[in-house]
Amino acid sequence: MPYAEAAELGVLMGRGDAGLDAAETARAELLLQLATGVIDDETGQSLTMATDTVTLDGSGRHRLLLPRWPVTAVATVTVLEDDDSETDLVHGVDYRWTSYGRLRRIRGCWPCREQAVDVTYTAGYDPIPDGVKAMCLRLARAGWENGAGKESERLGDWAAKWATPGMLPTTGELRTLSIYRART
Repeated sequence: MPYAEAAELGVLMGRGDAGLDAAETARAELLLQLATGVIDDETGQSLTMATDTVTLDGSGRHRLLLPRWPVTAVATVTVLEDDDSETDLVHGVDYRWTSYGRLRRIRGCWPCREQAVDVTYTAGYDPIPDGVKAMCLRLARAGWENGAGKESERLGDWAAKWATPGMLPTTGELRTLSIYRART
């Protein structure tokens, strides 16, 4: 799901009440999806709120790190024991979690083996932060206006130079995205 909507891109491009026609809407939706992909690639995670079930390797320590954050809910945590039996853990009794995606085992440690912990949790943003949405719109607009990714163009006396060719994040945008980066 893109971090912005085609109608918002139309407003940004000055289309006002006329909006985008069907072909332009399809193009805008594609560019917004591609821009969202650029952002996700930079952060290493999707920022959209979603519920996921993941299987994690046990750390043999008190803490585990979930792949996505910010975490808003942990529904279930199941541990695969050494004898291959499964144990459902209870929040507040067996483990605690943080919005940063850390699971802390209260009593003991997580198993020290591969694929030992199943977690169903909800993580992401709803709504998407305004700075990320603005970046998505800017990237999509750059793709619309400079789809070939040109750095500059000259026709006779006329010349144009793009600060950021194509759908590439600026240095400032990369700095902004660093706060949303997946934790490993």
